[in-house]
Amino acid sequence: MADKPFSTLAPQADDSPFDLAGRRARALANVNGRLAAGATSRSGASGASGTGQVIATNPARKRWGIQNAGTNVLTVTLGAAAIDLRSATGTDAGNGAAVVDEDWKGAVSVSGTSPRYHWWEE
Repeated sequence: MADKPFSTLAPQADDSPFDLAGRRARALANVNGRLAAGATSRSGASGASGTGQVIATNPARKRWGIQNAGTNVLTVTLGAAAIDLRSATGTDAGNGAAVVDEDWKGAVSVSGTSPRYHWWEE
């Protein structure tokens, strides 16, 4: 699969708040099989749990993503903005909502009730 951009919004240069309306519209229902497309280096956790910062600020980041693998809504926070990811039909069912972004370089945090998620960055 060719490496395709997930976002057409201008790159975010700092941790200042921004409008997530465009990114919310691009939130994917299921990104299985696309998370590592074209990746040459990748870090992440499959079946991660807990709240707080998941991905640290990284000015060299090319892209990142989080998929909700739990049965409750997962809130992903970028600076002062947040997006809620729809729950999966079952734990690790693979159909929870996801967000993938190529612009945000700041910290990424998650919160929710009994959160479970898969995350990566490159």
